[in-house]
Amino acid sequence: MKRFFILCLCVVSLGISAQNLKPTNDLALVTVTITNMKGSPSVGDLVRFKSKKTGKIYSGTSTANGKFQILLPKETFAVLIQGFETEDTKNELVIPNVAGEITFNYTIKYELPKVFVLENVHFDVGKTSIRKDSYESLNNLAELMRRKKNMIIELAGHTDNVGDAAANQKLSEQRAESVKNYLIQKGVPAQRIIAVGYGSTKPVASNETEQGRQKNRRTEVNILHE
Repeated sequence: MKRFFILCLCVVSLGISAQNLKPTNDLALVTVTITNMKGSPSVGDLVRFKSKKTGKIYSGTSTANGKFQILLPKETFAVLIQGFETEDTKNELVIPNVAGEITFNYTIKYELPKVFVLENVHFDVGKTSIRKDSYESLNNLAELMRRKKNMIIELAGHTDNVGDAAANQKLSEQRAESVKNYLIQKGVPAQRIIAVGYGSTKPVASNETEQGRQKNRRTEVNILHE
């Protein structure tokens, strides 16, 4: 599962003090607050506001207090939050085209899934070398972790049950380490990545079919802290 859960609440208010930005007659000042489902600030979330009128995109990233400010035209916007290889929401932000300077508070409740499979990460058969078609997905994960500077993950390597159990265990450990080393090379601190191999001990499908074995050969990301 790569999908996430979003609940947005938007409230118009007047007289909010802006730190750096100021509303104008044409641009509304929007103070965006992002929290998790428990209400704690969420750091490093990239939010895009896509104009329904022009298609133009305005974006901001939440800071340590889960907030950022942005100036937006008085239009209707689709609100998109960048997760891991997903950008999805059904929410809209409607800024009324009324005269004068206006300000908005806009709150988003958002969480990444705690566990997801790196569907597009592949290795050479029986080896620990990462195939080139995996780089885009791993680059996306590295970018996510660079934005979310408090995130700690477990990289879990898994195999099917074909062959020697001890060899599968070692292969899963080494593949998880290969992914960890790739992320480190892309600027993610090593202390935020725990690489673990589980061999064939945690199947998610039957090993009696090739389709099932393919599902069991996987690399998972478990978010330990966000």
